[in-house]
Amino acid sequence: MKTLLLVEDDSLARAQVREAFAADPEYAVVPVATYEEALWGMEEYPVGMVLVSLGLAERQGFQVLLYLANCYPEVPVMAMSQCWEPRGELPVLPWVGHLRKPLRSTALVARVRGYLEGLDRRARRSLSLRDFLQVLALERETCLLSVGEGRRGGEFHLRQGEVVQARCGKEWGDAAVARMLSWEHPWLRMRPAPVEPRLTSRVETWLERWLSGWRVGVPESGQ
Repeated sequence: MKTLLLVEDDSLARAQVREAFAADPEYAVVPVATYEEALWGMEEYPVGMVLVSLGLAERQGFQVLLYLANCYPEVPVMAMSQCWEPRGELPVLPWVGHLRKPLRSTALVARVRGYLEGLDRRARRSLSLRDFLQVLALERETCLLSVGEGRRGGEFHLRQGEVVQARCGKEWGDAAVARMLSWEHPWLRMRPAPVEPRLTSRVETWLERWLSGWRVGVPESGQ
């Protein structure tokens, strides 16, 4: 049996998810409503997967995603989006682990099963830096995203989900984006952006570059 940790503060949504999996003996749903309760749930239960609502107060849903990426990268996680409309000027390709509300019970169960099967085939981290940038783009978040690996560190500045500036050591802009995306297992931290940020240039969003065929390869060892 897989324990599904549900991080959701909407009682109707919690009931819907529990009902969706009620007839499936393979899953047991444990509902929690806050970031602190999610941390407790990860310690108390043998969690096999986490479903996180991004509509929690004070960006707690995003903080749960970051906590899992940093501390439990091997645990599969799916994000339940706030209600949104696709951007007319930019085709949006959601992260494979991103669910859009409102949820349909049959579709929810199918997506969870399909995602877990896909992870088994890919054998990779359930939430990468690329994935999290897609989540922020889809949710149109304005924030600072700090990224680090070992003693190296950098930062993305996002406005309405769009990367408007990036820095990494002495590198800025596109070079900094490429550098941070090449890191294999970075830690992530998200915090509010300044009200009036000072920007030196606009960096194309990672999502725009991905859609246009841009890729960043992981440097060989020692480079």
